[in-house]
Amino acid sequence: MFILLLDIIYSMPIPKRYPGIYFPINDGLVQLELFADPLCPACLAAWPVIQQLIGNYSTQLQVIVHLLPLPYHTWAFVVTQALRAVNAINNSKAQQMICNLYNGDQDKFSNSQMANKSQFEVTELVLQYVVSTLSIDYDTLKAEYDNQNTNARIE
Repeated sequence: MFILLLDIIYSMPIPKRYPGIYFPINDGLVQLELFADPLCPACLAAWPVIQQLIGNYSTQLQVIVHLLPLPYHTWAFVVTQALRAVNAINNSKAQQMICNLYNGDQDKFSNSQMANKSQFEVTELVLQYVVSTLSIDYDTLKAEYDNQNTNARIE
């Protein structure tokens, strides 16, 4: 058992950077870490306060958003995976996507909106949303979305 556990630990890749989406990218004196589900109404309710903090203390504060999809928001994992892919391509576009989701676009991916859709259909809808709202090339986004390193957050 112990040898198996060691084998698993040593085979796990170590992230090249601290995970999360940074608002703004700086070395602020104060670091606020937010664990958020991109489709969570409670996170949406807290977002205006977070934006106000970022605006008022942008040189002293670094906010790191850690994506934590909750199981009862059925498509949060797909949206989280897309956000990680966007962040791997461009951090400022990932910031913009989070803001877009918490400023009303969250409803586009709710359980009721996605009822009776397959995972493939939802994934395509999310990727098309990213392409249309953030002007990211579909092939680049899809490659990053499917990249195991992006999904494991090791880059």
